[in-house]
Amino acid sequence: MQANLTPEKIELMDRYLDHELSEQEAEAFERELAERPGMLGELREYTLFRNNLNFITSEKDFSEVNKAYLRYRNPKSKIVKLLRVITWLLVILTLFIGYLIFSRNDLFEIFLHSFKE
Repeated sequence: MQANLTPEKIELMDRYLDHELSEQEAEAFERELAERPGMLGELREYTLFRNNLNFITSEKDFSEVNKAYLRYRNPKSKIVKLLRVITWLLVILTLFIGYLIFSRNDLFEIFLHSFKE
């Protein structure tokens, strides 16, 4: 930031940006901005500084979408998802093989025959 910003000027810019000036003060400030082009640059620079400072110091509030996205991107959650998919595929495969064995009587008899002896 430029060195020619005084605390009074910073307070005036803060009040102007927060819309806390009375109508007369706001008109006088805008008139001064129109008369001195350098002051408009100072206001722009101070606004950028203030916005960056607010962004840095503000408490970050991640919405549920961001939290879900971060969980999705987590490598541990990817491993857990992969294990769940593999488990469900094994369950489905087991059910399918069981259906094939028990749906045909000859396979069922062969399967039980080994246990009878």
